[in-house]
Amino acid sequence: MRLSEIADRLASLEGRDADEIHIRLRNPLFKGLLRGESGRSRNSPADYPALELIRARLLMTMFDCGLSTAELALVGDMLNRRIGKSDASGALV
Repeated sequence: MRLSEIADRLASLEGRDADEIHIRLRNPLFKGLLRGESGRSRNSPADYPALELIRARLLMTMFDCGLSTAELALVGDMLNRRIGKSDASGALV
């Protein structure tokens, strides 16, 4: 799933403008919180698993409530641990 597809789905769920959502998702500070696989080449768009749609919606809602980028990063780390994206020591992978 591309960021534009995530933006389209979120726009339909929230009744918001897909272009505005896409711009926010593409922001380097916000985009860094999402977990995608790099495209085939340097200029290819990344692919994101469907789970990232949920992460994006949660993080956007928290951002709208006034959480800072640092607080969003902390939430992102907690989500990674919750869905098993850490090693035995608890370090994120």
